[in-house]
Amino acid sequence: MKSAAAVLVLVACHTPFVVPAPTGTSLALPTENVALAPAIVAPVAVETEYLALDPHDVRLDAACGDLAYLVGHGGAATIDIATAVLRMHGIIDPPNKVLAGAVGEDLDAKLGQDALRPNAMIGKGSFEKTAVEILILQPKIRIGPVPRAVTTSVELSVVLDPALRDPHVTVADQ
Repeated sequence: MKSAAAVLVLVACHTPFVVPAPTGTSLALPTENVALAPAIVAPVAVETEYLALDPHDVRLDAACGDLAYLVGHGGAATIDIATAVLRMHGIIDPPNKVLAGAVGEDLDAKLGQDALRPNAMIGKGSFEKTAVEILILQPKIRIGPVPRAVTTSVELSVVLDPALRDPHVTVADQ
C-alpha cells in the first residue's frame, strides 16, 4: 500500500482596493497572501488494487418509486409486477426479492444476508406512506448490449465474475 499526504493550508487574501490620497491621486494596494496557521498534513492511503464499483443504479430507485405508487393505490408488490416495472425502466435482470411496507419501516432487515452479498443491487423508493425495496442479485455472467437483429457479424462483450473457474461460453445463431 502506498501513502500520500494531503496538505491543507489556510490562507487569507484580500483584494486590491483604491484609497484616494489627499492630493487627488490614488494608490493601489498589492494582493497579499498571509498564512494564518502552519500547514496541516494528513496521511491519505492510496489503494493499489481495484476493489469494486458501487453497483447502485438510479433506474432501480425510480422503478421502486413507481412500484410504491402502485402499492400505495392498492396494488401488490409481486415479483411479476416488479419485473414489468423494472423492464419499463430498462433493467432486464429479474428481482430476487420485492418488499413493501410503511415509510420508516426497516425493510433492509427483511432482506437478510442477501443484502450483504457482493453481487447485490438494492433499490429503494417511496410514495406518500408506502416504501418499496427491490433486491437484484446480479448474475455471474453479464452480457453487454446486443442488437436484436443484424445482417452481418456482431461483437459480444461479456464480463465474467472472477469467482468463476474454467468457464465455457457457447454462442448459437438461430
